[in-house]
Amino acid sequence: MGFTVGWLSLLLWGGAYNVENLRAGFEAVEGGYVEACRALGFPRLAAFRHVTLPIGARIALPSVTNILISVFKNSSFMIAISYPELTETAVNIVAVTFRVFEMFLAIGIVYLGLVWLMSLGARAIEGRFAIPGGH
Repeated sequence: MGFTVGWLSLLLWGGAYNVENLRAGFEAVEGGYVEACRALGFPRLAAFRHVTLPIGARIALPSVTNILISVFKNSSFMIAISYPELTETAVNIVAVTFRVFEMFLAIGIVYLGLVWLMSLGARAIEGRFAIPGGH
């Protein structure tokens, strides 16, 4: 039950932010692109699919990946609903070994390493989908 509540709450929190990020990305697409599609006879859905979606997704990609990294970091809050995640496991080990500094240094390094890898992956994806010439 705790796992379901945890992933559902993280999904809703991150999803709400990412929906707003995508909406802002789609709204940032210049109106001239959509007008050009309409002038060429594209239906609204085709104009969205072929023009607004790719450009808007490129615009929103940095903020979307930022929220995904935040969702990962906020997974440590699942301790509040008694779900045994990394932080709670560290607290349980500290209760037995009394090695507070070493344990929290270790999980800090794990979180830092995973977030660093996620941001490298996000940077690679952003570079792959970057618009040539910077526009």
